[in-house]
Amino acid sequence: MAWTTVETPNAKYVLIFSPHYVMTHRSPKEFDALVLERGDIEPSKVTGAVTYWDLVKQAAERRKKVWIVDAAQSEKSRKVTHAKQIASAVSSGVGGGLVVLTAFLRSKKKISRRAFLAGTTISLGLLSPFICNQAMLETLKLVHDKEIERRGLWHLSAALSELFISSPGRIKLRNLVSAEKMEGFLAPRLRKELGRKPVIAVAWGSHHYGIVKLLQHPNKRQQLLKKYNLNKWLKKDYPKSFKIHLGKYGNVLKVEEFKETLKPKPKRKATKKEPKISRREFFRRAIRRV
Repeated sequence: MAWTTVETPNAKYVLIFSPHYVMTHRSPKEFDALVLERGDIEPSKVTGAVTYWDLVKQAAERRKKVWIVDAAQSEKSRKVTHAKQIASAVSSGVGGGLVVLTAFLRSKKKISRRAFLAGTTISLGLLSPFICNQAMLETLKLVHDKEIERRGLWHLSAALSELFISSPGRIKLRNLVSAEKMEGFLAPRLRKELGRKPVIAVAWGSHHYGIVKLLQHPNKRQQLLKKYNLNKWLKKDYPKSFKIHLGKYGNVLKVEEFKETLKPKPKRKATKKEPKISRREFFRRAIRRV
């Protein structure tokens, strides 16, 4: 796991990133709410995921609520993601085979140096999805249980993940919707309850680092919300958020549903434009004014 902090006018966020197969065992010293990634899991079952056991237990001990602002991807999104992952696997396989073939042919001096370099370049292009995924895993190993320092590397890795192994609904739009809900719904709600700026712990998968920039740039969020058809890529309940009440040992007592927590900003009323006039009419009016 690795973490970073983001502060906005509404809240301070401590974002914890880890692969889904690794238990996230450390939470911030102080936090007012814990936000968990949902994926395609039902909200009532998210706290039971092995990745979050320790975090949920710590939240229960401190009597903090768990929130789900994430959205599940649509069936179309899953199909597109699956197709991309197959294409990436095939691409990596072909790329790996080409590396071996060009190296073998070059060792036997059956191809020129230029052909060898061309083959190597093509191989690297085909292997780029595999390299991207491995780079993320290796990066996590280097910063295990530490604060993220090389943010540029993480942003690049997350962007490549969105490009190669994901449909818009699997990573990008879930980041977008979650960031908008936290800034537009959850943070103001907590601030009103607490009378101060809240500290929100957010535990997400390592490919979701793109949420960092989205939390910091509200105008960017609005642009993307207008650009994408959320109904196409996300399940129909994407505007909902869920508040999970925990028992003493982290067991779920109640799941409270909030229906409309993603509200786009109202469009500005268009100002009436004066009708266009001909050049002749323009000069006539100018002369009258004189």
